[in-house]
Amino acid sequence: MKKIDYVNNIMDEIIKWTENYNNIFGVEEFIDYSDVDRYMLNNPLPTRKKLGLTLNINAIVKYFKYVSFYNNTCQLISNLKNQVNIHNDNLMSKKVDYFRKICGKIEDRNLDGQQINAIIRENRNQLIIAGAGSGKTTTIIGKVKYLLKCNQVESDEILLLSFTNASAEEMKKELKLKLIVK
Repeated sequence: MKKIDYVNNIMDEIIKWTENYNNIFGVEEFIDYSDVDRYMLNNPLPTRKKLGLTLNINAIVKYFKYVSFYNNTCQLISNLKNQVNIHNDNLMSKKVDYFRKICGKIEDRNLDGQQINAIIRENRNQLIIAGAGSGKTTTIIGKVKYLLKCNQVESDEILLLSFTNASAEEMKKELKLKLIVK
């Protein structure tokens, strides 16, 4: 393979990587940091060492374009977590109004920002820990209500665990009354 073809192949790899990177932010879904880590692991950026030495002038020109492009791509990587935060914050502000419209009050209470964030955020699983009387059960009931009303899951796909019988009974009672869950 000629050196110039080799450089072109590497440039193509970087362009493909950048397109995949841009596709991450093209969906209206929250981005989980574990997805980012998995993406970086499965889509490694070609290294400068992979390029090797080049002797012909066209390859040198391509190399400098590559270095510039590579540096820009490295900048994208270093800003990735920040971009994920911006993406998720923008999506959160869009979804808060939608949440208020479809769910309203939960257990006749207005929820605070942290509770709404916990409800709207699309996590694979969720652990809610807080002090007594802080609204954990209300938040959990709100999450279930939101998931069911948005048709994100069926009621038989939800597992709720509680460490106290009182909150377990309260959740069971509220969900039966408000959501017609078995």
